Amino acid sequence: MRRFFAFWWLCIRQAFWGNTAFANDWQWVFGIPAVSGVLAFVAASRGAADLTTGYPIADAFLVALGAFIVTWLVAFMVRLFNAPAVLYQQQSERTSTTEIETGRLRAKMSELEDKLRESDPIVQAFNEKRLERYRTGAPFNEEGLSWVIFWIAGRSAWSRWQQAFNLAKNGSQHDEAGMIHLASSSLQSAIEEGMIIVRGRRKGRDVMEPISADFFAMLQ
Repeated sequence: MRRFFAFWWLCIRQAFWGNTAFANDWQWVFGIPAVSGVLAFVAASRGAADLTTGYPIADAFLVALGAFIVTWLVAFMVRLFNAPAVLYQQQSERTSTTEIETGRLRAKMSELEDKLRESDPIVQAFNEKRLERYRTGAPFNEEGLSWVIFWIAGRSAWSRWQQAFNLAKNGSQHDEAGMIHLASSSLQSAIEEGMIIVRGRRKGRDVMEPISADFFAMLQ
């Protein structure tokens, strides 16, 4: 029962807004004849020739107000009975959009999983970061290089392998600064070789454009 009332309350909210323009344009079709008929019936039942307040302006205002209300109610009732169909269509469109988005995300996840099979560890770490965002349902956005470097240095499989290798070889692990330096230099090498595409926004422009690998080679 609660769902029933909640559904029809949603239909009422859907139908409530947007009736004013219809009431203004079509009151001569619905409102004025209805109000005139009611006034004539009431006047006849009282044995009066006409109903009036004694003030012509007030009479005209009240008739116009009554015609507007009647026409607004007509529009409201029509939209109320049509609201279930409208809500169903909106829900269907949202479901369709969700299915399309889900399919796109699955395709992107499959693409990133394929890239994770590449041999270069730093490229794997970079794509592992992107894949994690998809799996958690987060929207995909291009990440700043600093955030990517911190993630690769501290949370990726590449960083765990580096720490394990250094521990086995030297008996100690890299500190945070060392891992960040190692991750940034390795990432820069991958960018210079064209394995990772970096985009940037030129001053005064809104569009993100690919940055040439030669630019990063000149930073050394």
